[in-house]
Amino acid sequence: MSNLLLDYAFSFEEVEGTLQPDYSFLSNVAVAVKSNNVSTPPKPLPYLVEVYSPELVKDHTDNETVNQLFSGGLGAFYLLVCETLDSVDPLLDDTEFYTFGISDDFDEDAASVFIPSKYAGVVYSTSSTRSDAKTVVAGNITKRRDLKSQFLKSHDLLKKTKDKSQRTELLKGARTAAVDLAKLPHRCCFLDLAYNTSGAHFAFGKLLSAAYWSDQQYIQANADDWWATSQLGEADSLFKDRISFYLSDKQYGTRLAFFAAGGESISAPYINRLVELSIQGAGLNYISINHPRNTVSTRINLESRLQDEVDKYMVAPYYYLDPDGDNDVQLYDSEERYYLNGALAIKTAEPIWRVNFQVKQESY
Repeated sequence: MSNLLLDYAFSFEEVEGTLQPDYSFLSNVAVAVKSNNVSTPPKPLPYLVEVYSPELVKDHTDNETVNQLFSGGLGAFYLLVCETLDSVDPLLDDTEFYTFGISDDFDEDAASVFIPSKYAGVVYSTSSTRSDAKTVVAGNITKRRDLKSQFLKSHDLLKKTKDKSQRTELLKGARTAAVDLAKLPHRCCFLDLAYNTSGAHFAFGKLLSAAYWSDQQYIQANADDWWATSQLGEADSLFKDRISFYLSDKQYGTRLAFFAAGGESISAPYINRLVELSIQGAGLNYISINHPRNTVSTRINLESRLQDEVDKYMVAPYYYLDPDGDNDVQLYDSEERYYLNGALAIKTAEPIWRVNFQVKQESY
């Protein structure tokens, strides 16, 4: 035993932490379609099924637009086979698939007004009129903006407040706004005058199959017959209303000209959830390994570990968070036994879609 002295003087006892969180559900999508009733015996509706090829899709629905998810790069996705959108509400689970799409099998009005009761992921559909698309997006934007404003106000006051009881009240307000915001889905709506959902499916296929979260600026469309605006003024207007759309250009073809959900960049909901899961995983791992007690030094150490988890998303290879933004974790002592209170603020780095140049010409 050549290492006897080493083992005697410095012995090691391995302590296992917890497993890393499973992030795979963030790349999963389920799409609502109507049944073609070809299975024998017929399956009771609604039901959820995973498909790996266009051939498997045909076993459940006649809808062909969903195959654009394959074209976008996904190797598999879920079908929510149903007769009405309301019937799938109990099957929506944002911990299994963080994206839910509504195919053109369903009436446009039904798709526009459908609001999941408990699903907090990304919901996308298509509208054939700009006014309807604007209504779908605007309502979601307003709700999300108000709740986010409430949270950030409480979070900013927390930094300035030393009184423990005041901090407790501010944390309650921040937590309430955060919980309400977490329950609210992120709504994406594409404009297609023919009410064809192919373009929406393709864009999400590209988004969800990418190695890193990116906003898919100006990706080439998979077909030339999808609706796309060819008017600069219309494109400007759709952009301002945060409606997702394609643009047609003689030289560059049909390309994705904007892609958003809830008024935010399309990648923001996924990045926010990724960071939250990373912090949860790091915190659980720290507690399970160190068995900490509630002391000032322990709170500092735990806060530092969680901050490291946030900081890594500001640098390569991610660049998800804006280094100039407010990206911090704060832990506070709690009046409740065995608890700490905490607040998290992050700012995703916004994608660049457009550049406005001002040209100055000198006269001689």
